[in-house]
Amino acid sequence: MQLRIFVLPIKNLAAAEAEMNAFLCSHRVLAVKKEFVPDGENSFWTFCVEYRDSPAGGPPLAGKMAGFDLPAPGWF
Repeated sequence: MQLRIFVLPIKNLAAAEAEMNAFLCSHRVLAVKKEFVPDGENSFWTFCVEYRDSPAGGPPLAGKMAGFDLPAPGWF
């Protein structure tokens, strides 16, 4: 597991937003914590992304999803 922090300022949001979206599309994201920091014109969002170093379309995480056990195949 690794962490990456993104800061997205309210002003000039497009570049930071594009960088974050590209990262999210190319990594297996496990969790995201976000927080808004209100400071008038200097307000910004922070995102702490917990991710795994495998491609987004990679194999599933050993029968786990967000900390929960997945049902056995054929359960449905």
